[in-house]
Amino acid sequence: MATAPYKRATRFASRIRADVTELLARGRLRDERLLGLMVTHVQVSEDLRHVDLYVLVHGASELQRKSVMEGLAQSQGFLRRELALKMESKYVPQVRMHWDTQTEGASRVDAILNDLARSSDHDESNREAPGQDDGQNS
Repeated sequence: MATAPYKRATRFASRIRADVTELLARGRLRDERLLGLMVTHVQVSEDLRHVDLYVLVHGASELQRKSVMEGLAQSQGFLRRELALKMESKYVPQVRMHWDTQTEGASRVDAILNDLARSSDHDESNREAPGQDDGQNS
């Protein structure tokens, strides 16, 4: 069974994600609104001219989300220039920023499931605690 070839766009997306993550980690984007920002996903068009960056800050309120997106919009020129310096491509892609609602939703569902599991474990331990019956009655 033959596998699909590793597309150039996939490699390009991986490289861009690594480069942007490095810029964030090293504090090159010196905007306090961007602290804790994570790049969760990158999509690149087949012609490599458009990049969609999906970002997230865990636990961000609606106000914080808006602030982060404003900070990213102001940093877009710097980000594109830095990518141009690092990339070996004929074109520097247009970068569009998006809030990653899918990952955010998945995180909420995961937190709810973890809470339910803890609650279930707690309920089971409370049922066993009153009798403390070990099967050895006199």
